[in-house]
Amino acid sequence: MLRPSLALTTVVALSLGVPGMAGADEGSFFDGRAAYRDGDYPRAVALFEDFLLPVPASNDAVLVCQARKYLIAGYVLVRQENAAREEARRLLTEEACRESPLDRTSFPEAVVVLYDEVKAAVEVEEREAAARREAVQREERERQVAEQARVETIRELIEVATTETVEERNSRWVALLPFGIGQIRNGHRRAGLFFAITEGLLAGATLGTFLAHQYYANEVNEFQNALEANPERLPEFRGARLDQLERRFRVSNQVLWATTGAVMIAGVIDAQVRYVPVRTETRRRPLPRSLREVGEDPAAFAPEREEPEEDEKPSDLQRPPDLTIRPAGLGLSLRLRF
Repeated sequence: MLRPSLALTTVVALSLGVPGMAGADEGSFFDGRAAYRDGDYPRAVALFEDFLLPVPASNDAVLVCQARKYLIAGYVLVRQENAAREEARRLLTEEACRESPLDRTSFPEAVVVLYDEVKAAVEVEEREAAARREAVQREERERQVAEQARVETIRELIEVATTETVEERNSRWVALLPFGIGQIRNGHRRAGLFFAITEGLLAGATLGTFLAHQYYANEVNEFQNALEANPERLPEFRGARLDQLERRFRVSNQVLWATTGAVMIAGVIDAQVRYVPVRTETRRRPLPRSLREVGEDPAAFAPEREEPEEDEKPSDLQRPPDLTIRPAGLGLSLRLRF
């Protein structure tokens, strides 16, 4: 249990808001503003520090920004210029206070001058940072464009490596050959296939009817010889049937011969009319084994950007030795920096 005197001290400290004994609240802001208006700047600084540090005691952004302005003025008036500049930088860089400028009519001229100096320095830093970001973004875009161009170049080279162009010289003597050979040599593959299939079928049918005609012609001759030797034993209708089949296959063979010849002549004429002296053909060929990985993923072989190490800076690497001579008391001070 607490002793009566210690408990009484604690209650008084909590009620009065003594620094170090109780947490800061919004009352510190109003007390600090009252102390500032009364000219008690050291106490105003202490109260505003108690309100703002280590974190603001209020969630009211307007109240926090006003407290920073009073703390800047208090630092200037108690001659703590570095602390004033740091607090002015916080006021100018905090997102909640950027749109809350310093009221020039409410603070002394020295406070306004210091605020303007810090504001100018912050604006210069922000412009430089924006310029650096823009330069980095521009370099990144240029790098991406260069990388994409390199990938496209690799793809074009792979396309060239996997294709070959062959020139074949044609001959009119070859164009005189049947079965679509002339059309195929001219590069007209569909016409060549049409003539090849049509002439092949017609030639096969012509050969078949010729063989059938020869068979039945022999049968007719044998029947005639047998009929002359023994006319009574052979029926006459058999001879008539053989004559009919021989005549039918003979006529069919003649028609097919004529049709086959006409189609072959038409094919030769077509090949001669559409004759192509030189035919160019593009063919695909496989990549060498050593280039297959490049062909599968050209982007994987894009150049990697080299970044300097963190502990190395270009300015440090290029800085020449610096020898400085300064007066120090009754002598000289030498400083050599590498």
